[in-house]
Order: sequence, then C-alpha cells, then structure tokens
Amino acid sequence: MNARPVLVCMKTLILEELAKAAFSRGFRLSDENAWALDQMYQCRTPLKGGKVMVCPHCHTIKVLYTPCNHRGCPTCYEKNQIQWKIRLQNKLLNTSHYHLTFSMPQAYVITWLKHKQTITDILFETASTAIKSIEEKQGLLMGSVLVFQSHGKGMSYKPHIHCILTAGGLNDKSEWEELGTIPYTEVQEIFKREAKKALNNRIPKLSLPDKNKIYEQEWRVHPEMHSGTGKWIAEYLSHSISGVVIDMKQQFTINEEEGTIGFNEIHGGIETQTTLSKKTFAERYLNHIPPSRMVTVRYYSLYSNRHINDFESIKEILPKDTTSLEVINEEELCPVCKTKMLLMQTLKPLEVLDLKEYGFGDRAPPAHGEVFKIA
Repeated sequence: MNARPVLVCMKTLILEELAKAAFSRGFRLSDENAWALDQMYQCRTPLKGGKVMVCPHCHTIKVLYTPCNHRGCPTCYEKNQIQWKIRLQNKLLNTSHYHLTFSMPQAYVITWLKHKQTITDILFETASTAIKSIEEKQGLLMGSVLVFQSHGKGMSYKPHIHCILTAGGLNDKSEWEELGTIPYTEVQEIFKREAKKALNNRIPKLSLPDKNKIYEQEWRVHPEMHSGTGKWIAEYLSHSISGVVIDMKQQFTINEEEGTIGFNEIHGGIETQTTLSKKTFAERYLNHIPPSRMVTVRYYSLYSNRHINDFESIKEILPKDTTSLEVINEEELCPVCKTKMLLMQTLKPLEVLDLKEYGFGDRAPPAHGEVFKIA
C-alpha cells in the first residue's frame, strides 16, 4: 500500500528536499547550484552574522540574522518579490499599458538549458527590436519593461519574455499621444525573423534543435490590454521575479514511499495539480534559478535611464498617481507597537547574542526574528 501523502509547508523543508535530491547518486549538480544551496543553508543563521534591533518606544529587542538574498532562496524570495513589485509599480506611468508575451518554440528548451545566457540575451534583443518597430512606425517614444521568465505550468521549462508597454508615448511635439492598435502580426513576424537569425548565428549548430521538431506556430506574441494602469502586470510578474517560480506558502503533498512531490497552481483562474518525482522537482527548481550574472529585467525608451528627462516631463502631463507605496522592511518594525526599530548591536559571522546580559540566563541562541522584552 502506498504511503499516505502528508501535507507540509514546503518553505521549511525545501532545502532538505533539494539537498537530498541534488546530492543523490546520478544527479548532476553544477558548481553554481552547489554554491547556491550552501548560501541558502546559511541564510538568516548566525553563520552570516546579523544585527540586534531595539524599539525606542517599548524597548522590545529583535534578533535579525543576515539574509543570503540569493536568487531562488525559499526564505528571501517573498520579501524581494514584494519590494521589486512596489518599486516597479511606483515607476510605471499612470496610463494604460499593454502586456505582451514573446514565446519561442518548445524545441529550443534543450538549447536554452545549455546556453542560458545567450538565449536570454537573444530573447531580450529581439523582443525589444519588435517593440522598437512599433515606436518607429507610430513616431512615438514609448516606455517598456521586459522581464525574462523560464517557467510554464508545473515548473516546466518555457523560456519567454514578458513586456509591459505603455499604450501611448511622447510624439515629436513633446506631447503625450495614445497609441491605438498594435500591429500584432507584424510585431510577431519581426520577433520570429530576428530571433531565428540570431539563434543560427550565435548558437553552435549541434546545440540547435532538428528543424523538423520546431513548430513554427509556437513563435508567438500574446497581447493583453490593461486600461488605466500597468500595476496589475507588475503584480503578476512579481510572483517569480527572484528565481523562485512556485508559491512556497502553499501546501505541498510529499509521498515518501513513491518519492514524489505534488502541488497545485492556478492559471487563468483554473486550478491544476502537478506531481513530480523529487529528483525532477529539484532539477527544475535549481534550473529555474538564473545564473548569478544574468540580468532578467531590462528597461527601454521612456523607462530607461537614457530618457530620464523625457520620463519626468511625461509624469507632469499625465494624471497624478496618488497610490504610490513606500518600500518598507517589515522585519525592522517592532512586532509589538510597529515602531521603526533602531540598531542596537551588530553580530559578526558565528556571533550570537549573549542573553545573560538581559537576565535570561543560559539558553539556546535566539532564532531569526525572535523577540525579547527588556524589563
């Protein structure tokens, strides 16, 4: 009889499962992924040092160990996603935006696994070229943010580009002009043509897929319009922006006897369930972590630093956005009275807080986020 699946919070067990699979026989673990796992194990522990915070109002003490902030860390990811989302939402112009998704055929997945940096660069370059064609045809300086993602349903491999594009731009009279309709077919053809040319020129022939296995119709540009804002697009993209492509807060089903991990996802309002072997889960999790020097978010035209003056002038023309949020580190707020805490002591790597000074006697070192009350 199969073992009964047990529901667990994967956030607390992900590293254990990754390590067991990654260091098992027959698993190919790269040096970079081995280093990533080591950083994740040290994350928010005395191994990395940290700081002791004190509330100036109620004198509560809180211990915070240094995060690794590594892409893919199941502990750091949520804070980084929230902060990225807020920064991008605050940056986006207060106007309608298009959400364009640039996809390549699945036959190129093996090529991407071997040449991640080159494939990613090609997707950025060719998607931005296609967007540039819209600007040139319309005579507008628009704003776009391009985000690379590597995953599809069930943590499958599906390298593609998301684009947040303003539905208007700056014309030659320095006025804001609405775009109207995007020539999707033309944009798709430019993306396809330029991407195929770059792939053939920059990827070794032996790494390219057999032409007979390439479905040309999978070169796609999928469009959506978000009226009045682009913030919902930023919200959607933030959920996998830090290298973690799955919600760690959900419940996972681990079947020890079968050696599987099951999880649910919602796509287009429909919930789907995926069950993977532990080895496959670990492989996909680690492969979706971008290489350390890979840039996965790029800004163009009005959203680039090159056009900062144009960007500021456009902000004065468009309606004011009164919903801007502040990026706050919630961990540094007092858990009792929500006052901003102050730095009381810095902890070096391997150093722990001596609680005897505060009358707590002998006890185990405090955990990350643990609080104490000064009498």
